[in-house]
Amino acid sequence: MQPLDSLTFPLQGASLIEASAGTGKTYTIVNLYLRQLLGHNCTALNVDQILVVTFTNAATAELKERIRQRLQSAYLDFYRGSSDEAFIQDLYAQTENKALATQRLALASKQMDEAAIFTIHGFCQRALTEHAFESGAMYEQEFILDESEWLKLAVADYWRSVIVTQPADIQAMLLGIWSNPEQLRQAIQPLLNRKVTSYHNIDIASAVNLHQRYITEVASMKRWWLDEQLAQQIQQAGFSGSSKVGKADNLTTMQAFCHSHALKPDLSDGWSLYAPANIEKGKKKGTVIPDVDFGRFERIAELEQKALNGIKAAFSQDAMTQVAHNLSSQKSRLQLLSPDDLLSQLGNALTANNDSPQTHSSGNRLLASALRERYPSVLIDEFQDTDPLQYRIFSAIYGQDLGAVNLGSVNLNIENQPTDSPTHKPPCWIMIGDPKQAIYGFRGADIFTYIMAKQQVDPAQQFTLDTNWRSTPQLVAAVNTLFINNQQTAEQQQSLSFHPVKAGKDEEGLKLKGKLSHSLDFWHLGSVEDKPIAKGLAQQALAQICAAKIQTLLHAQSTVAGRVLQAGDCCVLVRDRNEAQLLKNALGEQGVASVFLVRKSVFASQTALDCYRLMCALSHPGDDRQVKTALLTELFAMQASELDALFNNDKDWQDIIALFHQWHQDWQKHGLMMALNKVIIHFRLEQKAIKVFADGLRRVTDLRHVLELLQQRSLQVQGQGQLMHWFSQCLQEPDHSSDNQQLRLETDANLVQICTLHASKGLQYPLVFMPFGNSYRSARDAVFHGDSGALQVDFLGSEKFMAEAEQERLAEDIRLLYVALTRAQYYCAVGVWHNISDDKRRQSAFLSSALGALLLPAGIKVSEQQIGEQIIKLGEQANIAYSYFDGPAVEEITTLPVESNLHAVKDAANLVALHLDKPIERQWRLTSYSALSQQQMHLEVIMPGMDEGQDRPSQDYDDSVLPDNSMSAFSFEKGANAGSFLHGVLENIDFSQADSLAPAIAQQSSKFAIDEQWHALLNDWLRDVLLTPFNPHSDGSSKLTAQAPILTLAHLDKQQIKVEMEFYMPLKRVQVQAFNQLINHYMPHYVRHYEFAQLNGMLKGFIDLTFAFNGKYYVADYKSNHLGNDYADYQLASLERAMHEHDYHLQAILYTLALHRWLKHQLPNYQYQQHVGGAYYLFLRGMHSTEAASGVYHYLADEAFILALDSLFSGEQIAELSTTPSATKNSDSANNNDEEGQLSLW
Repeated sequence: MQPLDSLTFPLQGASLIEASAGTGKTYTIVNLYLRQLLGHNCTALNVDQILVVTFTNAATAELKERIRQRLQSAYLDFYRGSSDEAFIQDLYAQTENKALATQRLALASKQMDEAAIFTIHGFCQRALTEHAFESGAMYEQEFILDESEWLKLAVADYWRSVIVTQPADIQAMLLGIWSNPEQLRQAIQPLLNRKVTSYHNIDIASAVNLHQRYITEVASMKRWWLDEQLAQQIQQAGFSGSSKVGKADNLTTMQAFCHSHALKPDLSDGWSLYAPANIEKGKKKGTVIPDVDFGRFERIAELEQKALNGIKAAFSQDAMTQVAHNLSSQKSRLQLLSPDDLLSQLGNALTANNDSPQTHSSGNRLLASALRERYPSVLIDEFQDTDPLQYRIFSAIYGQDLGAVNLGSVNLNIENQPTDSPTHKPPCWIMIGDPKQAIYGFRGADIFTYIMAKQQVDPAQQFTLDTNWRSTPQLVAAVNTLFINNQQTAEQQQSLSFHPVKAGKDEEGLKLKGKLSHSLDFWHLGSVEDKPIAKGLAQQALAQICAAKIQTLLHAQSTVAGRVLQAGDCCVLVRDRNEAQLLKNALGEQGVASVFLVRKSVFASQTALDCYRLMCALSHPGDDRQVKTALLTELFAMQASELDALFNNDKDWQDIIALFHQWHQDWQKHGLMMALNKVIIHFRLEQKAIKVFADGLRRVTDLRHVLELLQQRSLQVQGQGQLMHWFSQCLQEPDHSSDNQQLRLETDANLVQICTLHASKGLQYPLVFMPFGNSYRSARDAVFHGDSGALQVDFLGSEKFMAEAEQERLAEDIRLLYVALTRAQYYCAVGVWHNISDDKRRQSAFLSSALGALLLPAGIKVSEQQIGEQIIKLGEQANIAYSYFDGPAVEEITTLPVESNLHAVKDAANLVALHLDKPIERQWRLTSYSALSQQQMHLEVIMPGMDEGQDRPSQDYDDSVLPDNSMSAFSFEKGANAGSFLHGVLENIDFSQADSLAPAIAQQSSKFAIDEQWHALLNDWLRDVLLTPFNPHSDGSSKLTAQAPILTLAHLDKQQIKVEMEFYMPLKRVQVQAFNQLINHYMPHYVRHYEFAQLNGMLKGFIDLTFAFNGKYYVADYKSNHLGNDYADYQLASLERAMHEHDYHLQAILYTLALHRWLKHQLPNYQYQQHVGGAYYLFLRGMHSTEAASGVYHYLADEAFILALDSLFSGEQIAELSTTPSATKNSDSANNNDEEGQLSLW
């Protein structure tokens, strides 16, 4: 490959640029962008014509900003006529029309918001949107970033339809592989993400037949054992006493097995216990081995394994195929698009029927031509992270001069695509990347696609950036030396040979007490007996070595690049959060503060879980168990002795319970934040966290972050129930991609950074530490690239393909090691130990690690001496240091004197915020029906449907009446979720159009996770609800009369109803005594004694349905309460009992008063008896079109009652009440047929 010159680089046709780490890739992209913008040796293009594609939103934003800044500086240089930068000066000198070029730069810098700089998914979305007709894209599709929920539903569908329908023996085998749908999802999701196909084509029927063969052989085996009386023969043979073969217990177990229906003996070695090898091993002198075919045990063991493997492979393959199909069908039905769907749609639109040029669609050509015309130039950044589909898309658009491109299963006959004109010039397609940094295979990135693309590009169009501008010459030379050390590296990296790079800067590196340090430092942790060391022990020791080294550097007058070394100059690279925690703890013990930089949701933290347990205690302060659970969490950091004393002192415990009751009320009155802040202050939770835990500041930051998110969510939902449900969902499924959930830096202070290897790509740090240099994870699945280049999986896990998968894993690990080492600018330290395999063999695994593969040749017997000698040998060729540590040396290092800011940290832990002694008076309050009903004021307003969550079933029905597995309104899900679902359906349909039910049910089902199998039942049930007749009667029943017009929900059109009417009702100095007197006077059969302080403020509520009918106005409330399993359980007596138990009469009175006040201001001649029809309570489970009196409860409050309550709420004194209330008027006697007038109110 030839070195790249930004001024002479050809800007037409397909080109490939390999940019090693630190060689100025982004700088080069911007230079080429400027040339195309100015038309330097190419056609001048505008910012919206130069397509720049990268792979992350962050990279897109950074690239756009870099180009914007460069345009502005280039404009100033062109305006001045000179530049300090060689490239700009040369570009200026070679520009003919300098005035026009200056104008173009000025205009381009102003138009950068229109620049075509996208992620790959952003480009696909733009292409599909702008060319919907040519691409065949559907309109009005909803874009979703995360399809994990839909994947779970697809897996659950497969589990229900396939796994649980298998025969018991097959199902038992499958449950041994995946115990639940979640395990199945975890097994196949990585394969789906990587677009893997199955190597074998094993159908379920064949696998089941093989299993049947095994069952038949087991039956034959049992008969043979019993017929031959093998138990007696083996017992009489006199096998060795130490042998398992002759043990009586094993023989008894085998004998019992042969008389059972089991398919495998419950023996430690299974069938193999009586295999010929064990029989031979167990005999002793004089043993007469029974003359039988013990080889049958070996054969049946092999058959069992084959049957098990076949079942696993067949169902894995079927699950992967069917789940992908189910997921695609769900998204298609609901018109949802995920990021991967954008790629698939554009890829299909561009390359459909490309296998045959004769059937090549004119639509393909039109779309490709349109995109080529729209974007005559494309620069693809991070091209090593592409995959076959992405390459297929750009090949179809820009690859006319590449010829046939074979991508495994797809053959792009690009050479057969017509050019745009007789004087065609190939469009500019620049692929920029570094194959040595291809580390995202788990995300679907495919290094083999890069290799194939490189083979397609003309060698004359292949360039390299060969100068490292990031690292010092000594460090560049050290990395070069390590990677050219072993010739097997090229083979292990899939034919990607390593080319040494030059160093572009000569800065002073790391100095310790004025002495220049080595650039690459190896710490070798050796073992005393020259045996491999277990991973856990080695990592613990190396973490301590690393922490001690950093502590020494920070407190030993170290300098880097001529300035004093800061903690923020140091970065420790790890594989995962477990390794990160090891380092964080070790650094904390040395008094060195650190921060772990990782994309992780705060809801995945222990602090979030502890906070949830605290909120559970605040929600149920009367539940001792909930409160104790909260106090036992790390959030409270209480000692065992503290807790024991508290739990065993009744007075102290009651004081705590009283506090939790008070904080519970604070939550209701003033919001969650105030309640939690009071808890934090009382228990000094933040001070304790900093004092007790090494990562105390991290915990405090997480706590404040969680509280902030909870506070934001509390403003969007109604009531504790919805907030707790949301919190619970966040804990179960934290969204690691959500920006507002991302863990925050615990401080802006200068801290040692801890970062994962993958997250470090693209970043740079003055000092890099990689303490676990030869840590690795073996390949879990046999995923490999077949002969065609396609990614495949062998579900049988054969040794051959597992070895291929392991080889590909090792190759990517070598690339990951390259990324890690090239993050450093001045100094890099790497820990190494003779690691042990994590399988049962417990053998040396050093050569299986990337570092081991680079240091030593394959097949060699590894020893501590060889590891050390090889590193020392490298040190003779480059600026590489070697340090050996054994057990005692580790102890010495971890006891280095620490000069740190520990005292400052301890002092900070004793800081206490000042307390506000003067109470804040808050007389004005917001309350609700729910608050009053629970005899506590200022509770959150409960949204419709949520109040069913605490329903108690009546005591006079029997669940056994309902057959098992029956589907009816009575067996439908109970609780708040069901109530919210039913409310959601009824609030989003047109009552007069029953066909609107099906889409509303589907929509709400996805929101509330209602299984699709219920849809048909729900549709029929709710149709019946709409057709159920009900009319008001003063006796509280719903019996029909011949004179009364029939009322059903289906009779109400949109002009007659108002859904979810929200109201705020003023309350002025309402005293509880007067309120109780009034309620009990007019409702003597339902005595209530409400307890609250003076009400002054607003009463807020939501009325499910307000409607006008036959001259009157009504309020209605939907109830999903389960009162029984028969319509007889929903007659008047049962409804009266439910109304009483849940205090729904109070709700009806308050909603009727709200309606009364509203109508007073809307109707000029308003009269309560003439215009108010009362309140309907619709118990949905009991409503049926042929059961007129079932499930419908009507209540009309007496006019005097409503007027008196209106006066009381208005702050007026009410007159003394008589001992008996006035009789309720028959509301049916008045009738106003002014339908036009009443409908105009809506």
